[in-house]
Amino acid sequence: MRARVRLALGGDVTVGDDLPARDGSRRFAARRGAESALVTVFPRSPAGPTPEDLRTIVDRFRATQHAALVLPRHAADIEGRACLVTVRPAAATALELLQRGAPIPVAQATRILRDVARALATLHRSGHAHGSLDLDNVHVIDGGAVVSDLGLRSDGSVAADLEALGRIGYALLAGDLPTAPPVPLARHRRAVPAELNRLIHALLDPDVLRRPASAEAVLYQLDSVPSRHPGSLASFLDGATHGARFPRSAGVRLLLAGLGVLLVAALINARA
Repeated sequence: MRARVRLALGGDVTVGDDLPARDGSRRFAARRGAESALVTVFPRSPAGPTPEDLRTIVDRFRATQHAALVLPRHAADIEGRACLVTVRPAAATALELLQRGAPIPVAQATRILRDVARALATLHRSGHAHGSLDLDNVHVIDGGAVVSDLGLRSDGSVAADLEALGRIGYALLAGDLPTAPPVPLARHRRAVPAELNRLIHALLDPDVLRRPASAEAVLYQLDSVPSRHPGSLASFLDGATHGARFPRSAGVRLLLAGLGVLLVAALINARA
């Protein structure tokens, strides 16, 4: 299959090994010069889209422009199987960021959610849905994020995209995806503003009717999140349990602070 992908895309393309895939498709990392791409080869129709269907989807996406969207590059036909090529930004994904273990500042998590919500709003206004939004296709860039892997599923919906946005927001703040039912965010991160906490849990509400109805509604609520909050504090101060290097209990924090004062006093006396 790698040889067939390389032949379909051109001889100057380097095709890597198989990557984890969804829905019976096969995914490959590819490179042409300095540009990286994700190549997804779908099952033959009717299990997957026809090459003609996929070309139509790519043409429709080209009319959808937003700075936070990485649009599909083009579609190809590999022996009757539809093949989609999408540019992969060089930036780390949200999944890779979480795997590093350090807590993500609340302010940065909020900016990422805003950019993803803006991208979804643009998609939904043009009659599209992402359909496979997850931590591994949200790429974190300076000041925000961009979204890739559009068009991998044709049966996506607005409701599924918004629920995925809630899962991403929960993971960015808690350090892991939510369980069912989700543990309250406050148990993971006490510094999360109340407005953001309510929004994340509303997006994950089992009752679809109680969730935000649109990406625009999510953006409106994100705009009400205070711009100043203790998101830049050390993890043991803002209550983050993921990546924290110190215990979160108040008693232990007071003890550590007291020890710090005694150490400073000792150093001063030693120099006197």
